[in-house]
Amino acid sequence: MPTLCEWSGLDCPSGMTGRSLFAGDAAAEDRGRTYLGEAALVDLHQRAAYRGRYKLVHTPGRRAETSPPPRAWSLFDLAEDPVEERDLLAGDELPAAVEVAFAELRGAVEQSLAGGTVLDPADAPIDPDLEERLRSLGYLD
Repeated sequence: MPTLCEWSGLDCPSGMTGRSLFAGDAAAEDRGRTYLGEAALVDLHQRAAYRGRYKLVHTPGRRAETSPPPRAWSLFDLAEDPVEERDLLAGDELPAAVEVAFAELRGAVEQSLAGGTVLDPADAPIDPDLEERLRSLGYLD
């Protein structure tokens, strides 16, 4: 969310964690730090964590229209597979380094789920015209 706030010129709500992707040089990224992300591409509750060369994606809902349906957990080696085509967890046996990466990143995702911040709607007021449009489309009661 800090990236979206910076891009749109808005101040982030006070309880938000993270940093803007506009802040700093990607080459200077701390490769030992775990980065967390959220998306609604496949599932509304999709989360990801990455550190160094590994990225773990958690997709708990598995939408039926996705082909092939994603596994609940998928792990990718971004150094060898930057487009995330080969899920390391799909194999029968995991190398020790992959098992360690999976355990550490899964812990980070589960911790983020347990302590997730839910924004108060008062922290993100909606323009009255937009609110009326959303209401007319059935998105708001």
